[in-house]
Amino acid sequence: MTTRVVRLNFHPHPDPSPALGNTHHPNLGVTEVVFLHFPAHLPNKADIKKSIDKMRPVVARSSEALSLFDEWSMEEEHPTTDEEAGEEKIQFYVNLLGWVDVEAHTRFQGSEDFKRNVHHLMGIPEIRRAEMHHVRFCKV
Repeated sequence: MTTRVVRLNFHPHPDPSPALGNTHHPNLGVTEVVFLHFPAHLPNKADIKKSIDKMRPVVARSSEALSLFDEWSMEEEHPTTDEEAGEEKIQFYVNLLGWVDVEAHTRFQGSEDFKRNVHHLMGIPEIRRAEMHHVRFCKV
């Protein structure tokens, strides 16, 4: 497993804490953390963001999706080695989605609404790789 530190710019965007679990959403059980890997230098970053944003209303229609925050990593170059693509400098687009539980996320992925619209996200040709993790954040 690779340890990855990714800095996100939370301002002037909405507060991401509802997606991370706190008093905003006491029903939040899990956060889906998605890393989309892109080449370090993207001339069409705004177009990619527009395509990703088309998934926002789809997520919002799910009663079990409690919050959504997404942003480009602040560093545009992260060295990475991909077993298939070799070594490449990449940047990340990170999505944090708060769900009632993992099963709620699974139900959403099986919905017709998701299936009709997921191409807005996964059909972006510049994506080198996508990875998703379910995380339970807690205060220590």
